[in-house]
Amino acid sequence: MTGGPERADRGTLTAMVGGATPEYERAASVIGHYATTVRHVGPPGAGLKLKLINQILVSCHVAAAAEATALLRRLELPLDAAAEILNSGWAASTMLERSLERIRADQLDASEVTIGGLLEPQALAQTLADQTGLALTVFPAATELFRASCASGQGTRDLAALAAAVGTTASGAWREE
Repeated sequence: MTGGPERADRGTLTAMVGGATPEYERAASVIGHYATTVRHVGPPGAGLKLKLINQILVSCHVAAAAEATALLRRLELPLDAAAEILNSGWAASTMLERSLERIRADQLDASEVTIGGLLEPQALAQTLADQTGLALTVFPAATELFRASCASGQGTRDLAALAAAVGTTASGAWREE
């Protein structure tokens, strides 16, 4: 599954399912009650592999959003304008949009999507990449940011709080216009 708690609440998740076709067809009728998109992606285990690739992208997008957000903060740029502009072009991502929304609403404490909650999926994704012999470069840097944030006691906070692991302004306040 992918889509996060917000889409789970709306029943609009996306499911990636591995398995033989008859089993997929039986499962799809049940999964369709909480997922608007249900896709057969290959043999048994293929759904999990695709989910782990999804976690690589989520981790990298969250880390990039955290760094961009920390830089916005350091430069004291207006968050509302930055959110509108960055999410209107090629820089847009679901994680950037979500992070900026949660930061603006000061919703950084514990949530259903925590910094520490991604550590195990990240380890599994790294193992999957290692098994293929593919040396990843961006993903390990992103996971290091997650580990550092957890080590500093931020593991139970929402993913948007990852920006705190990157840095804050002297005042620690957002400048809005």
